[in-house]
Amino acid sequence: MYANALARTRSAWYAAGFIAASLLFFAGAAAAENTPVRTAEAAIEKARKTWAELYEKGSWHKELGPKETARFEPYTASLASGKWTVRGTIPPKYHGVTLVTTVQQEDGIVQVQFVDVK
Repeated sequence: MYANALARTRSAWYAAGFIAASLLFFAGAAAAENTPVRTAEAAIEKARKTWAELYEKGSWHKELGPKETARFEPYTASLASGKWTVRGTIPPKYHGVTLVTTVQQEDGIVQVQFVDVK
């Protein structure tokens, strides 16, 4: 009986978390300026700006905070198929969540994903 109640509670929390993450994802895409992003440095700066804006709106996502994003310095950006992919440097033996951010080259629209590192 208690196991079923616990499973339902966990499912509700996972659903609420998914909805919150989805809202943040779309907020990041909507907040982006519609200007071309021509360099890796510009893509990294755009990603950082978006993380800060999203953290300001939803500070419960610690992965977007300045302390957490600083852990993964330096960041690199690679261009493929018209999208910059911004990734941090994963510390040795790190297990947890990190950010992978894509920035469209032509219009600068940003998408942020939370990725599990195991």
